[in-house]
Amino acid sequence: MKPFNNYLENKKLVKKSIKRIIQIAQKYLSWLKSKNLEIEDSSYSDLMNYIGYLQNQDLKTATINDYIRCIGHYYDFKKLNNVTIGVRLLGETRVKYLLFTEEKLDKIYSDYLNHNTIKKIILGLIIYQGLDRNEIFKLKIDDLDLEHGKISIGFSHRKNERFLDLKSYQILLTYDYTKQNELKNNLFPFYCKDNRIRKLLDELLKEIKKINNDIINLRQLKYSCYAIWIKKFGIRKAQYFAGFKKASSIQKYKDQDLESLKGDIVKFHPLN
Repeated sequence: MKPFNNYLENKKLVKKSIKRIIQIAQKYLSWLKSKNLEIEDSSYSDLMNYIGYLQNQDLKTATINDYIRCIGHYYDFKKLNNVTIGVRLLGETRVKYLLFTEEKLDKIYSDYLNHNTIKKIILGLIIYQGLDRNEIFKLKIDDLDLEHGKISIGFSHRKNERFLDLKSYQILLTYDYTKQNELKNNLFPFYCKDNRIRKLLDELLKEIKKINNDIINLRQLKYSCYAIWIKKFGIRKAQYFAGFKKASSIQKYKDQDLESLKGDIVKFHPLN
């Protein structure tokens, strides 16, 4: 990336901007490589697919537009057709997943009959408590209050602390798991490394896809949980349950369900 760095310096950009542009360009090149593409072979459609990929990472519209701008610099540097010209997203990024009803989530959970207790516990934490990967694998024994059917989710730089109810069947399953294993601190001590966590979650996803072929990824189940909370309890309580620091973070899940999102596509808006 040294020649690209020199190119950006010649454009009189500050060092901080140059560093970010290079980092984002490298991410784009890596994504293209994962699709067996080189920058010279990439097209407008490939850029659209990459933008969709970024949206699935929960990035804000402004952040994605910054990615597009940075990638445009690399196309210009390579003297290629700059497919980013005129491409920007307008407004808030919309949730693009098919979201499940409470009944469908219950069925996914009850139909998952894998004998791996840890996977079943994790599936429940996603479906009923809306936890993300980091929250799940940071759980400690002290976070559980099985006597009162509660679980405590700690504060982080992205989320607030909150206390959530467990379903009765989650309580029984988790109680049996903790009694059968000599746990000292972490709830899932074997899964302290990223590769082990990734393998476990990949296996879980493959198994539940066999139950319902509308399942895209585990995040979709979490988002469905958010939408259910909004319908049942309103925005403010749903915000608390999800741990969001701003109400706007959860409002995009309002009034969206499996049927209303069928056929929904990512829409991109060129600048006028």
